[in-house]
Amino acid sequence: MRRALALACIALPGLGFLHAQETQVFLRNGDRVTGTVVAEDASQLTLTNAVFGRFSLPVVQIERRTPMPPAVAVTNNVPAAASQPINALNPALARKLDELQAVYNANRISTEEYHRQRSRLLTEADSGVTRAAPIPPKPTVKISGEAQAGMDLGFATKDRQFYTGRFKLAHTQSRLRNAADYSFTYGYIDGEVSANRMDGSLKSDYNLTRRFYLYNSGGAGYDEIRKLDNYYQFGPGAGDHLIKRTNFVLNIEGGANFQEQNRADGTENETYYYRLAQDAKWTLGPRLSLDQKIEFFPQWDNVTEYRLRFEANIKYWLNSHLFVNLSMIDFYDTMPAEGVEPNDLQIRSTIGVRF
Repeated sequence: MRRALALACIALPGLGFLHAQETQVFLRNGDRVTGTVVAEDASQLTLTNAVFGRFSLPVVQIERRTPMPPAVAVTNNVPAAASQPINALNPALARKLDELQAVYNANRISTEEYHRQRSRLLTEADSGVTRAAPIPPKPTVKISGEAQAGMDLGFATKDRQFYTGRFKLAHTQSRLRNAADYSFTYGYIDGEVSANRMDGSLKSDYNLTRRFYLYNSGGAGYDEIRKLDNYYQFGPGAGDHLIKRTNFVLNIEGGANFQEQNRADGTENETYYYRLAQDAKWTLGPRLSLDQKIEFFPQWDNVTEYRLRFEANIKYWLNSHLFVNLSMIDFYDTMPAEGVEPNDLQIRSTIGVRF
């Protein structure tokens, strides 16, 4: 009994040290967060750090996590000032440490490099050595994406077969982000084609600050049922990361748009529009997430003529990579091709994989 108590007295302080050790958390979307673990259960991980304070991350959003190596300890020829808090240091050193923290938060240096440079700055300050600020390495390139597929089959008085698919790819490097989105739907009822459409888009964002960014977007496709042989569109604009939280993100955008349609009746339609848009992503629970987007295109010379596109996707994550998805896409055009309804509502169910 005494032996067990002695072992517990030895082990418990070690467990406390491990629990308080800083951890680097890698998220499925490519982001990473560093902090000290303060609580953990089956649904979420709670951390704290100097930048965000105390915050929680859903476990389903976490790809992996690794303990951070402790900062290099310097015990020889270092005055006591090295262990003082940052706010007690001289202003020049505090500014350098803040700059280093900002570079690390932007994912421009690794965790090991951050601690190495921080330890060196503190050591040099105590020894009176002044050196040029370190040059951050080349920004890391991040690539992620997802693929979805679905079908609707029915064999009765009227046979029906519908197939749908979607592919997304995102590329991020420093302040630049490129996002590609491709989708198709094809189906028929009793041998008659009732859906045959294909759409693709590419959007590039460049962050000017932590909140404001510029963008340029383009897209093309066709829709046999809506009598569009082909169309293409493009336009620049600016945006604002209005809200950025660990479980909720909201962006607003404004800009211009040009679209050309070549219709099945041989006519062409070239129109200039304004573009007002809003998109949001919301983590509703450990396994449930929602993303939503609205785009409004009023004509530049007649705002009573417009296009409107709404999309909402609800995802239920089966594990960290596999999910089921329910989508609703509604498109409204006040000037459709002759004989085509202005409104087009699509509801799709798919299963997807994230990579």
